[in-house]
Formats: sequence, structure tokens, C-alpha cells
Amino acid sequence: MRRPPLRLLRLANPVVRRILDSRAHGPLSTSLMILEYRGRRSGRTFRIPVMYARTGSDVVALAVAPERKQWWRTFRERAPARLTIGGTTTEVEGRVLRGEAAHDALRSYLRRFPRAAGTIGARADDPQNDLAAAAARVSIVSFAAPPGAER
Repeated sequence: MRRPPLRLLRLANPVVRRILDSRAHGPLSTSLMILEYRGRRSGRTFRIPVMYARTGSDVVALAVAPERKQWWRTFRERAPARLTIGGTTTEVEGRVLRGEAAHDALRSYLRRFPRAAGTIGARADDPQNDLAAAAARVSIVSFAAPPGAER
């Protein structure tokens, strides 16, 4: 599966964002959310559509080809964000996952989106070593309610 060119994403993202913000969000909200965050260096606020999967009470998003993307870098250290899923906006903290936590999150993501396996070269039922190799090719960000927040 080939990735869409960045120019196409720059044209499509505003349209997808507008749909996700509208009452017509239903069909897209099952797999896409709006991630709102403040840039780590610029301080600008960004709102981008991102595919997500739920892992218990947390939400996980993958940055496939992380060298081409910037958004996930904000979450190398815990950072606040807002997620809009199904018309509801929630304050969360995001962080990049490493090690076993990353493998578990990737497994959950691939169960939800099995076709993504071809893009990253893994399957949800892969042996641990194959899953670890696939996890090294992506950046996995987990979003959860901040400590002390009501769930």
C-alpha cells in the first residue's frame, strides 16, 4: 500500500477536519479523530485528522513513516492535547510509547486496522520479534486522561 503524497494530504486534511467537526462526522469518526496540540517549538496550535484505535480507556495513534511527520515529536515527553472523537472533545496527555507498551498498543491497533499491517510490515498475531521490528518502524502515541482527571 503506497502512502498518499503530502500535497494530497494538505488538500484533504481541511476537508476531513470540517467533516469531523460537523454533525455528519458519523462514518469517519469510527476510525478518525481530530488531534489538537501545541507545537513543541513553534507554540502554534495544530488540528489534524489522525486514525486511532482504543486500547482500554486510552486512545492510540500511529505515525507511519515518522521521519516524514512532525506531530508525534511533541509527545516524546508527556504533553497535553485535545482529542475530538464522535463529536466529543476530551483533554488528554499524550506520550510516545516504548518497549512492551508499544508492542501491546501496536497489537491492539493492528486488530482494529488489519490492513495497516501491510504498510508497516507486521500482523497483530506476529511473534514478538516481528512485532518489535514493526514497532521500530513507527512512532506509537498513547493518549490518556491526565493524572487526577475524572475518567
